Amino acid sequence: MDRAEATGDLTVEIHLKRPWVTFSENFYSLGIVPSDSYGHGYARKPVGSGPFALVSWTEGEQLIVEANSKYYGKKPAFDRLTFVFSGEDTSLAAARTGDVDMVSVPALMADDSIQGFRKIVVPSVDNRGLSFPTPEPGEVNDEGQPVGNAVTSDLAIRRAVNLGIDREQLVEVALNGYGRPAYGPADGLPWSNPDAAIPYDTDAARAMLDEAGWAPGTDGIRARDGVRAAFDIYFPASDSVRQALAIVVGEQLKALGIAAQPMGVTWEQIGRVDHQEPVMFGWGSHSPVEVYSLYSSAWGGIDFYNPGYFSDSTVDRHFTDAQQSESLERSYPHWQAAEWDGETGFSARGLAGWAWLVNLEHVYFANDCLDVGETQIEPHGHGWPITAMIEQWTWTCD
Repeated sequence: MDRAEATGDLTVEIHLKRPWVTFSENFYSLGIVPSDSYGHGYARKPVGSGPFALVSWTEGEQLIVEANSKYYGKKPAFDRLTFVFSGEDTSLAAARTGDVDMVSVPALMADDSIQGFRKIVVPSVDNRGLSFPTPEPGEVNDEGQPVGNAVTSDLAIRRAVNLGIDREQLVEVALNGYGRPAYGPADGLPWSNPDAAIPYDTDAARAMLDEAGWAPGTDGIRARDGVRAAFDIYFPASDSVRQALAIVVGEQLKALGIAAQPMGVTWEQIGRVDHQEPVMFGWGSHSPVEVYSLYSSAWGGIDFYNPGYFSDSTVDRHFTDAQQSESLERSYPHWQAAEWDGETGFSARGLAGWAWLVNLEHVYFANDCLDVGETQIEPHGHGWPITAMIEQWTWTCD
């Protein structure tokens, strides 16, 4: 954005520095905030325009909100709600003791049952994928962090990993069947290219590694020029699904002669190594701007976006064409071409910047008296996506 001008009491005119079709995708979801109280520390005591207003927040414990009497839309059925922050095990325990009326559970706990609760399974575009540092080691970013990996910088390794992962098995074992295979960051969405998907083919993966000079050693692990085909897979230790995915992927890659060691750590530790080692990340958005941020060379190393510093001029050119389109609908072919244009792209069929693994189904247990109404196809789990439709929630019991 270049500048914004109020052109009337109820209108604003926004000027952009350059054509940017996804601007509206971000803009419509921005909250409206009061100019007289907005400033440093605002996020700790926000005053917004949604159906509920903040009452109190005890970080790491609970958040209490109450109905906003000035809300412009449908009035919520609840005067006050309390959100409780807890771990995976303690959340289920709280539901069983009646301390909470809704709980989100990981896939591995989704077959449990709670008396007086029903299970709600919601489709999503929430995915899990393995990032690949793509540069050769030896580079350093502006923050002084090392960038690059001697193994994943080789395209043959990245493509072979994508070919050698049995995504159907991942869904069954790591997701307990609550999900579907993923081949890109936006599977099934209009800006995704279905032609970019690749089959599960361990023979092709081994042949690719053989041709690239990665020869099996006496321990079964391949090596080339003194470099073993080995890397760590980092994941947040508190996440049971990512842990299961990392373990199963590691076992599957052994069959290719690749050693991938799961490493459960904190997010702080992940932030120190994500430019050097693969990480089990989660993404998933209703906007193609996320695809841009994951693969644009301009976004290399920004926060957790494009952690592997993927960069390709052809992909960047397709992104530019997409952003300069006259409408979001007209941008779709350009996003699809960035994924796979018949010759190259960021997908596993092309430059394989990531190994996308699975798309999750979100599983909730809700009190039989709580009616959440119609659900949406949910994005990544940040922000409690089930609450996006909170205005239609009702309590059906006396």
